[in-house]
Amino acid sequence: APLLPIHLLWINLVTDGLPALCLATDPIDRDVMKRPPRPSSEQIMNSGFLGTMLFSGVIEAGVAFAVFLSVLKTGGVDMARTHAFTVVVFSELLRSFGNRDAQKPLWQNGLFTNIPLIMVVLFSIGLQGMSHHNDLWGRFLKSESVPLGDSVRLLGLGLIPLFCLEVLKIVRVKYRRFR
Repeated sequence: APLLPIHLLWINLVTDGLPALCLATDPIDRDVMKRPPRPSSEQIMNSGFLGTMLFSGVIEAGVAFAVFLSVLKTGGVDMARTHAFTVVVFSELLRSFGNRDAQKPLWQNGLFTNIPLIMVVLFSIGLQGMSHHNDLWGRFLKSESVPLGDSVRLLGLGLIPLFCLEVLKIVRVKYRRFR
């Protein structure tokens, strides 16, 4: 298995709680009153929302599985798990920036308008990195030591789901304008 139960617990702990609280306190978009209201019959979890989550999840799982298989060829299963685990944590944390607005791309929201989210993401990335270089923490999370260069590459690979999410937003906006 690419991920162990302790990895799944850690992912839920680090990537869900504090980033969600920071997203809940995100400043309200200045253009919110310019948008037409949603129909009262529309559900919160409509097909567009579910499609976006499915798309994003498939991309993230694909990246993690590709990393796992790639490292498995050159290293052991424990190192492959550590890399897959790390790229999932990084991509979940980075994707939180894309979840700030379902319609506007990241750069239109103002990169520094939610400083608590930035701080939580940086802190969580630091915690994940610590699991690569602290023996006690590494044993607890059942992760191997990862060189700094590999960690930076994993952080870059963790950007792929966020990038895809942002491209999807742009395509949807262009499609709506075209219609």
